[in-house]
Formats: sequence, structure tokens, C-alpha cells
Amino acid sequence: MKIAFLTASYPPVISGVSMVVHGLSEGMARRGHEVLVLTASDLGVPYTDQRPGLRVERCRSFHNPLRRNHKFSLWPHAIWLDSLRNFQPDVIHVHDPFQSAFFALEFKRLAAVPVLMTTHQLPWYARKYLPGWKALQNGVEDVLWGYSGWLAQQCDGVISPSATVAEVVRDHLGVRAEVISYGVDPRYFYPAERNPEDESALRTELGLRPGVPLILYVGRLDVDKNVATAVRAALLAMRDTPADLLVVGDGTQKANLHRLAAEMGMAERCHFCGYIADKKQIGRAS
Repeated sequence: MKIAFLTASYPPVISGVSMVVHGLSEGMARRGHEVLVLTASDLGVPYTDQRPGLRVERCRSFHNPLRRNHKFSLWPHAIWLDSLRNFQPDVIHVHDPFQSAFFALEFKRLAAVPVLMTTHQLPWYARKYLPGWKALQNGVEDVLWGYSGWLAQQCDGVISPSATVAEVVRDHLGVRAEVISYGVDPRYFYPAERNPEDESALRTELGLRPGVPLILYVGRLDVDKNVATAVRAALLAMRDTPADLLVVGDGTQKANLHRLAAEMGMAERCHFCGYIADKKQIGRAS
């Protein structure tokens, strides 16, 4: 089968969506399918990665002011449609509800190819990036729900990462979404015996105090993640426990979280280590 994935980002760009599409594309290629990924370039300039069963085409991109180390493409209409015509996919899987979805639906009209869409984010996330005017926030969210309903009706299938999200999609859009979890890679996430030497070396590398319990957050530090709420709760708990806070990830809110820790008198017990690349080196440490 020929599968085309359309996504706003792909590794080495670090985001939940890029990591999911990376896992899907690599996994489908390993299973003998032919896979094409169309995405924005992490370098700004177009280039192509080619390996057996998997081709990643990256179009010209520009800096995304709302995300750190993220790029976005500016309507690569002709390039992506030509790529899809040349590839002739059996199915298109969309991971971006705007540009990618438009191109996928246009190609569907031309070639009668089924289009699937994964609901990585819901319209209420957009509220976090808007000024604090309730009327504006409610209006934009209503428009996005209306657009999402139209888009879901145009697609041949909708996928949600959890039963909770699927219920939200059903209640707001009247659409039944298939639940397919993002999952974890058991090669890297598994119970293991504690190795004191490895733990000591890692604590030294990250500047952590030996033997102190840790409260851990891993993820983007952007407004839609509400990281300040998690950090504030951790800082309150740390008043009554010797634990330190370790925040792994980066984003536009990192400086604000530093200030929050300082205001609550916990700056010395909070550690912001930025991105940490995984063992496959598909991320970039900061």
C-alpha cells in the first residue's frame, strides 16, 4: 500500500505531532508499505530524505512566532499536489487541519483517494493564544468547531488519540472517531532495576542534587500546555518536601516559568534542562 502523511512538522523538529507521524511513517515503511511524508523544512530551505520505503519531502518554510524552533510552510500548493500526483497514494493521512487538509481534500477530488484525519488538537487550544477577551475567544472557538465539523464530514475517517478526545469529537461534531492511542516505545520506556552509578552520572550531568526526590515535567513549554499550573502545584508541594523540580522541554513560556519559580522562592530547586534528544537522536538538545 502507498500511504501519504501530510503534517506541519516532522523530526528533527520536536513536537507531539511530529513524533507521532515519525513513528507511523517509520513503522509503515518497516512493514513493507511505500510511504511519502510532506512537511515543512526544519532548515527553511527545501530538501528531501530518501530511504528504502520512505521518502520525506520538506518544502520551504518560515519561523513560527508562536513556537520555539518551529517552522511553517506558506501554501506549497503546486509542489505538494505534484508530489501526490507522482506518488499516487492509496490513502492520505492528515495531521494538520488547515494547509495539509486542504491539499488532501483537493487531491481527493482529483483522484478519489480516501483521506483520514487525526485530531491532535481541539479548537479550545486556540483560546490560549488569543487576547483575554471572552467574546473574541468564544467567537473564534465557535468558528473553529464549525470548521472542524465541516472538515470531519469531508474526510473518510477521523482518528482520536484517546477515548476522552473521541467523546469530545462526538459530542461537538456528531462524528464517530476511531480511537488509536499514540502509545509508547517499550524499547525505551520499561521498568528497570535502579542503577546507582547511572543515576549519579545523570544527576551530575543535569545539575541535580544527589539523593533528592524529583518532581518531573516533560513536554513543550507553550501557553496551550498550561505548564504554569503544573509548576505552581509542584512548587507548593516542595514547601513541605525536600524534592526538586525537573522540567524537560523548551518553549515560549520558559522565561515566565523561571520567574514564577523565583517569585515563589524556589529558583535554586528548579532545573530547566531544555530538550533532551532520545536514543535515536531525532531531537535537538537546547
